[in-house]
Amino acid sequence: MSLVSRREEGRRGVEPFFRTPPSDEGRRRRLLLISYYFPPINVVGALRWQRLSCYAAERGWAIDVLLVDPADVPFAQDRARLAELPPGMTLYTVPDKESPVVHLQRWLWRRVRPLVRRGGESPSVAAEERAEPPSLPAGRQLGPAYLARMHYSQLEHWAHAAARAGLEVAREHRPDYIVSSGPPHSTHEAARLL
Repeated sequence: MSLVSRREEGRRGVEPFFRTPPSDEGRRRRLLLISYYFPPINVVGALRWQRLSCYAAERGWAIDVLLVDPADVPFAQDRARLAELPPGMTLYTVPDKESPVVHLQRWLWRRVRPLVRRGGESPSVAAEERAEPPSLPAGRQLGPAYLARMHYSQLEHWAHAAARAGLEVAREHRPDYIVSSGPPHSTHEAARLL
């Protein structure tokens, strides 16, 4: 088992992040798993597929996994979990970088935010010092809807990048099945595109 450096691989395109040695017995079937979280990322969704991969390997499956680049997520990582993966697994990472639209929105907000004051009062006024209770906003709020749309736009950006990476992996190792696991459910969009 080893982490694979890009220089070792000597190829362009999608390159393995980690690979276990092939099994002694020949593999007849191949699975392409798209799971945003997978070891070494240490969250529940990653651990589910880590366990399921052992059962699949026992039944003759080789598994290629597309996951988010661990450097792009704020969660704990446990590299020791990689040693628990069964033979015949190859992990490929897909960076989760800001889309150009999200990047532009954040850049604009950083410049506009100092000009916009919410609530019309100094932030130093404590809640207990207010004479009247805070009012609830009336009508629809475009702000939360816009932020939700930006969030899903970012997830869709990753799904498209994962689908492109999946096409490269599938050209090299044609899968018998493509499986997606969420959350986030952008993984299902990547599988649909593939």
